[in-house]
Amino acid sequence: MRWLACSVIGLGMMPVGISVYFPRATGDGQAGERGPLPREVPEDDLGRRLRDLGYTSVPIDRLRAGYLTVRAEVAGHALRLVLDTGSPVSALDRERTAALKLNWDEPPGVARDRSPTFDQETRTQIPALDLGGARAERVIVCRMIASGTNRALAALGDPPVDGLIGGDVLAAVGALIDYTGGRLYVRTGHATVRPQWEIEFGSLDVRLPVDPDSDLAGAGGPDSVRVYASADGGKSWARAGEYRPAAREVQYEAPRDGEYWLALQVVGKDGQAKPAGTEGLVAWRKVRVDTSRKVVRPDPPPADLRQEAANLRREVERLRRRVQELEVAGKR
Repeated sequence: MRWLACSVIGLGMMPVGISVYFPRATGDGQAGERGPLPREVPEDDLGRRLRDLGYTSVPIDRLRAGYLTVRAEVAGHALRLVLDTGSPVSALDRERTAALKLNWDEPPGVARDRSPTFDQETRTQIPALDLGGARAERVIVCRMIASGTNRALAALGDPPVDGLIGGDVLAAVGALIDYTGGRLYVRTGHATVRPQWEIEFGSLDVRLPVDPDSDLAGAGGPDSVRVYASADGGKSWARAGEYRPAAREVQYEAPRDGEYWLALQVVGKDGQAKPAGTEGLVAWRKVRVDTSRKVVRPDPPPADLRQEAANLRREVERLRRRVQELEVAGKR
């Protein structure tokens, strides 16, 4: 699986001409030392207005390495987490959070992420993550290997980090980052986090595009592509279809609502399949089928807008006829 960078939230507020202040974290993990900036910007109307709208703020600590971190809690344990708006998922370091006694799931038949920092396929669910007055519930986090990052932070006198908060949590709590004031604003109350790696379908008919340049890269001239589906998180696979290499879309008819993993097996012109057996299949796409999901339909336009649109259509038709008349007159 490739690590996808997608900006889920991006509302940094930095008025032009105002000096920026961030509390700078010290080695003991407490915010204290200030950076060499001209002055601290006091809280302005932004914070007061957001509080009136039900928001609360969490101080942002800026490390010497440049990372922006916040304090959060899981099951009463305080964690320092990096704010990562470019990550679609949140992550925790398995070793640094061992006291939480989390049950990590390592699905069989799935290739480990090659990144030295992230293992997206090793995951666990935490009941809740408390961030100021906001509580993000049912958070599925992947594994972050923070040892290398923390060694680099220690060399700069920065405190270690325990993981990162990605776009899934930030979107769920309605996060707003105030770069000027050094605060993270979140909506108070409870919010359920939606996994960002799933593709949702409101129908049992699942259709997914195929990119031959990436999905079939290195196949060496495939003769066909087989699609396999798993309804149990990669523990078992069943063939769901076979397509010619020129196909730009694959189809899967889900038997019922639920989560399904889809994998590709490429068959070469010599008849050899890669991977050779189902035990080597790697999840290509993960989809969630929910036929009970409500379909949102736009409200019909007001009567005055419908009348205006009708008038515009008549005017366009009048001008079209006039252009035709001028063209005929010009030919005489």
